[in-house]
Amino acid sequence: MEENIYVVYLSVSIFAIIGVLIRIGLNTIEGELYIYLPYILTNSIGCILLGFINTFKIQLTLWQYALYTGLSTGLCGSITTFSSWNLAIFQDLFNLPKLGAYSYKNIFSGILEIIVSLTAYTAMIKFGNHIGKLFPFNKETEETTTTTTTVTTVKREKPEFNIKFMIYSGLTGVAMMAAIILTIFDGDNRKIWISCLLAPFGACLRYLLSFRNSMFTDFPMGTFLANIVGTLCLGIFFIFRFAFDQKDFLCHFLVAVGDGFCGCLTTISTFINELNSLNTKNLYVYCLTSVAVAQIVLCFSFGFYGWTSGLKNTIMSC
Repeated sequence: MEENIYVVYLSVSIFAIIGVLIRIGLNTIEGELYIYLPYILTNSIGCILLGFINTFKIQLTLWQYALYTGLSTGLCGSITTFSSWNLAIFQDLFNLPKLGAYSYKNIFSGILEIIVSLTAYTAMIKFGNHIGKLFPFNKETEETTTTTTTVTTVKREKPEFNIKFMIYSGLTGVAMMAAIILTIFDGDNRKIWISCLLAPFGACLRYLLSFRNSMFTDFPMGTFLANIVGTLCLGIFFIFRFAFDQKDFLCHFLVAVGDGFCGCLTTISTFINELNSLNTKNLYVYCLTSVAVAQIVLCFSFGFYGWTSGLKNTIMSC
């Protein structure tokens, strides 16, 4: 089957907006529950959803490839975040920008967070897949998996103004206009609505980079680049949050860049899904390289600034 890339972008955009709203809401709940593993709730929910959606991949792809991509890349990829998760671990590893003495406990705590979190996310993907297999109509999909080959050609042409294009463009346009209006009039939640405006750009860039996954058969380069670039951007923009007052528009914008653009550019759900598809050796190479490089770029951006500017004794105002 064929699918126009502009329709796919629109689908990814609308579901990215929904995904970032879900992530922000789940983060609020997680903060109230005093869960000590960073972003464990949002990333777990996103992984469960992706595992569930993957159970119906053939049915969805044969019916609407744009819908499947929107759900998997746009929704699940935007609910989960690789950059914010790594930043939280980096802060625990190096005790930045907290007050108090640094000790070996920080290192053990950070390493333990990485191991426990990745193990949990891997299990959540499987759990979502098991839930999907409970549905009776899923048996038809399992029976046809061995005989059906789904090949979708993504056309890079001018979109046809058919019903599908009008539905996706209409939904995306309404969502973006609503976010703009709320950004202007809802000052208390402005950072949330700016996040919605930036989310499609991060998610669509990640989808565009996913075409680079085929560069190496044993290393998904596209997802790796998206996660590292997004983590680097978050580390840089996080620095500026110490310079502005909480009521400033720039403060709302900086928070929105982290939640909307960087959060949707990076993903845990796709990252874990790719780990499950690799053999043992390549799995550990890809996993360790991704986490290590992410920590290194944070070290040279946010960490370097924090250690040289006395940030350890500064309270973030934004």
